Amino acid sequence: MPQRAVLTLCLLLLLPLPVRAVPPDVESRLHVLESVAVREHHGPPYGRGLVLTFKHLPPDPALTRFSVEDARAFVAAMEAAFRFPMDVVTAGPLFGSSANMRHPARYFRLIDDVHIPGRWHVKGPRDEQGQQVIPWRLHQGLVFATEKPLVLLLGQQGHALDFSLTGLNVPVVNGRFVALCERLGIQHEVQFIPARVEEHPEPYFVLNPLRVIKCIDESRCEEVTFWEPRHGVPEKVGHYRNVVGMKVDPEKIGDANIFRPWGWQGALIVSERFKLALEEEGLSGLGFMEV
Repeated sequence: MPQRAVLTLCLLLLLPLPVRAVPPDVESRLHVLESVAVREHHGPPYGRGLVLTFKHLPPDPALTRFSVEDARAFVAAMEAAFRFPMDVVTAGPLFGSSANMRHPARYFRLIDDVHIPGRWHVKGPRDEQGQQVIPWRLHQGLVFATEKPLVLLLGQQGHALDFSLTGLNVPVVNGRFVALCERLGIQHEVQFIPARVEEHPEPYFVLNPLRVIKCIDESRCEEVTFWEPRHGVPEKVGHYRNVVGMKVDPEKIGDANIFRPWGWQGALIVSERFKLALEEEGLSGLGFMEV
């Protein structure tokens, strides 16, 4: 069920509150809801608010008729009844809605769905001189300077995708991906480097995330190993040598929506909000692994 619908239902479960503050037709629809116990809450982890205890709601088509406008009215009723502002729901655009909801942030590694039948496989990129661009240059969170579009070759012909990873984990996206980032207002978090894919005249872009965040939660990873002096690479001593089952610490990420984790920068991480927007847009080629 969409998050906004769940929020609306939770608010509408507050049957003891005055219904005179809501649209007249809402009261006639309350029969589909079961009774709920409501009590005030103070303290961690959520501060001041309400605790709702309610029974399982059986599926009922009537529930779909409740709107966000109904929810707003119930918020006003709660504020009046309990005499303090409630951080319950913030209705707004898709990206950034429910800003006041205090729930653990979730993050996902953005990967390439290699199981799509008949899909293409992209190689590269190369610069205008035909030289391979070292992927490391796109993992540092720095703007990549180039005067001409990069060149991407096809390792395997097939259906073009909205999102792909080259064999060296360089993300390749099309205009639909770029347009979504612009609508969500997160284009400043990435650089879209113009690129040409052989035999495909439409524009593509190499995606270069501009944020690198030290956020790997070593205690929750399956395995973490480090470079040591005995490995004979002095400049890497103390850095990650391998990370298995990577997990991140949401408290260290802040407001980033797309970034690379420091020390393991071949990985590309997105916020849950961005993941949901990508899925709703229906972009092809995407895979996700929760971290």
